Amino acid sequence: PYSGQFKEVQYKCVVPPVNIFDDYRDEKVNHWLTTKFYDWHYEYEYRMLFPESNLEDGLIKYNKRDLDGIIFGLKINHNNAKLVYDTVKKNYLDKGVTTVNFYKAIEAPRKYAVEIKPIDDIEKYIDSRPKDTNP
Repeated sequence: PYSGQFKEVQYKCVVPPVNIFDDYRDEKVNHWLTTKFYDWHYEYEYRMLFPESNLEDGLIKYNKRDLDGIIFGLKINHNNAKLVYDTVKKNYLDKGVTTVNFYKAIEAPRKYAVEIKPIDDIEKYIDSRPKDTNP
């Protein structure tokens, strides 16, 4: 049931319950993990599920060329945005592994929704994020 492939999230009015004692438990857990409430349907989200056997020192191993882009969330602060960018730069961009696109989540005007927009200048974007006030 865990293929390591991207699964399209299904948006439903009722998220399915899971009983760990059910027959076909793995399939039901997989279905549960790839289902969200309908209110989030505008996200067009995909998820990738891995068994623990795909982990090495707590990290998932995958082909670096498969990373297409990163979306920074609405409330990401300067330190976290910089950490993500510096990690991608060091492990991908500086090594010429792949091109990584950066996007930002922004509130959709007059809607209860989030839009995803490309970031034109990643360093300027990072500098615009609020500084973390907790040491």
